[in-house]
Amino acid sequence: MLPTLITLSLSSFVTVSIISEFSRGIIVRRKKNNETIIRAMGKMISQNRSRYGGYVVHMGIVFMFIGFTGQAFNQEKEFGITIGEKERLAGLNFELKKVKKIERPNHLAWIADLVVTDEHGKFVTDLHPEKRIYFHKSPDEKRHQPHSELDIHSQFNKDIYSIFNSIDESSNTVFLKIMINPLVRWVWIGGFVLAFGCLIAFNPKSKK
Repeated sequence: MLPTLITLSLSSFVTVSIISEFSRGIIVRRKKNNETIIRAMGKMISQNRSRYGGYVVHMGIVFMFIGFTGQAFNQEKEFGITIGEKERLAGLNFELKKVKKIERPNHLAWIADLVVTDEHGKFVTDLHPEKRIYFHKSPDEKRHQPHSELDIHSQFNKDIYSIFNSIDESSNTVFLKIMINPLVRWVWIGGFVLAFGCLIAFNPKSKK
């Protein structure tokens, strides 16, 4: 937990510092040239791309580190569940509505129909993880290849992963694994911001 607090503290410090640099430059240009905020920022960046592109790169890195800190709050749970039952994790309810068995051209699949609701019973999403058996028609069981096809629901602040581990058809019990990973999307946002900053920093200033 201490490394997470240190990372978030440093990220906050860097973010405030970068915003201050942009704000100071914009204020100076507006007073000097009577420009709008957008125009002032655009001119400021275009005239010193390496400097302000570098700031954008640093912001991207900050966003990525915020995403990485989310790993400290990951939660997961493995359980067996039958139709109509519910399991709870991280303030969310996971109810198994039904299980479908489908034979496809190259595999046999069991598909779970999970309904996810929040602590107040409000609908969040449906999840449909699958358990597949490839080469299921082969008389040699050693050729059977089980594979779990997970289903993901992404939100701004977290991702919900559902994995179909196995099924006991004699008792109609489905064995699932649920993982909740906070802040994963911030890693992707940070990557895009970093790439954008690199484009600014390494794009030479146009000659007049």
